[in-house]
Amino acid sequence: METRDKPRMTGGFHPLPFEKLAPLEFERLCLWLVTREGYERAEHLGEAGSEQGRDVLAWKDGRRVVFQCKRVQAFTAVIAKKEIEKLRALPVEDQPDDLVFVVSRTVSADARAAIRAAWGEVGTCEFWVGNELDERVKRHPEILREFFQVLLNWERVGLVQNLPYASLGSLFHGREEMLVHLHERLASVFHTRAMAIAGKAVHGLGGVGKTRLAVEYAWRYAVEHSALFFVGAQSPADLRRNLAALCGRNILNLPEKDTPEEEVREGAALGWLGDHSGWLLILDNVDSEDAAIAVDALIARLHGGQVLLTGRLARWSAEVEPMELDVLAEAAAAAFLLERTKRRRKVKEDEARAMDLALQLGFLPLALEQAGAYIAERRLTFAAYLEEWQSRRDAVRDWFDPRVSHYPASFAVTWQTSFERLTPSARRFLERLAWLGPEPVPETLLDVPVLGWRSRFRISVTPSWSSKPTRS
Repeated sequence: METRDKPRMTGGFHPLPFEKLAPLEFERLCLWLVTREGYERAEHLGEAGSEQGRDVLAWKDGRRVVFQCKRVQAFTAVIAKKEIEKLRALPVEDQPDDLVFVVSRTVSADARAAIRAAWGEVGTCEFWVGNELDERVKRHPEILREFFQVLLNWERVGLVQNLPYASLGSLFHGREEMLVHLHERLASVFHTRAMAIAGKAVHGLGGVGKTRLAVEYAWRYAVEHSALFFVGAQSPADLRRNLAALCGRNILNLPEKDTPEEEVREGAALGWLGDHSGWLLILDNVDSEDAAIAVDALIARLHGGQVLLTGRLARWSAEVEPMELDVLAEAAAAAFLLERTKRRRKVKEDEARAMDLALQLGFLPLALEQAGAYIAERRLTFAAYLEEWQSRRDAVRDWFDPRVSHYPASFAVTWQTSFERLTPSARRFLERLAWLGPEPVPETLLDVPVLGWRSRFRISVTPSWSSKPTRS
């Protein structure tokens, strides 16, 4: 077996050096990647030397999938056809349903067409190659660590970050092309304007997943950044306050963190950004003109990192390149519901019913998440939830005004369905929270008695569809 030292990398932006891996080590990388991309019962047949065109064998959705793993200087249709001939020579019961070529180099469009023609079924022959493979591998820090000895920032000194929530992982559906496009645009601007800021805005209707996309982008490409910052920017005051909060003990821990003057703490945070490079700054919910003006002024002061904006505005300044985000595609929305509701009561018609529900919810990610959480918690079938949902639709139409809520009616029905399951104390708890901002709420604030309420409330961990408090 050929062995080589693992290539060393830093967390900077550059393609992965697949060519420095030995062929068998590249196959092992493919095995790790296959298991982390959601395939099951993966086997490394190439390690035994009797693969017969099957370097890695795995299963997904009841289909047998073969992965051909090639760490080569060039990959042609002739090479691929020889491997396909080996597969076609297998007994019928061992024939794969799908074939994936995992190749360290790029494969031309003409070569892909010829290979798919030789395979005979265009829709069941995929390619994870070149830059596409690079992007796929970078989703998984443990693979970077194992095969490339990437010195991940959070492993060296602890990643500086204040992202509001963890990655959804395999639950994040239907946004792969958007993530790749966003990465390409930010990377191209970053390289052509060495120390300039790269402004990018993701805008769209409420509940479409703008904030989630920004956070998933940050986690996906964390290895390329020195720090990840999340700052709410709903108004100029929010922007200043949240920038100042970056000084805090749990984020940058700057000497100015205890200074009472907000402008001093804000200046310290901006000073840190000016003195360091490679950071990513997410400015979230830039939904008003005055907030956009404040953000424009901030961008003019920054250098050395990248800025990603989210908001509902359709018009931005010349410094910002907008990218519109729409609802999920039909198949992605249904796939999300099926995965989100693994605890549901399963029936044969699940795929069709998931598609029906996704359609009723307008493929809106926020509505899909609320419905999925409700179904999973109560272990309903899709048909049972749809029956509940439709029974409340007429009632919602009596009070719903899209001009006021900025959300579609389908989301209002989803909200009403969940709300009606709350206990009286949970409703009172929700009413109190409705007076507060979206930032984390100190529990001590909820312990303050309110005139006319007979009890105080303490927060307890509850299902995401049901904010049931405990009473003290």
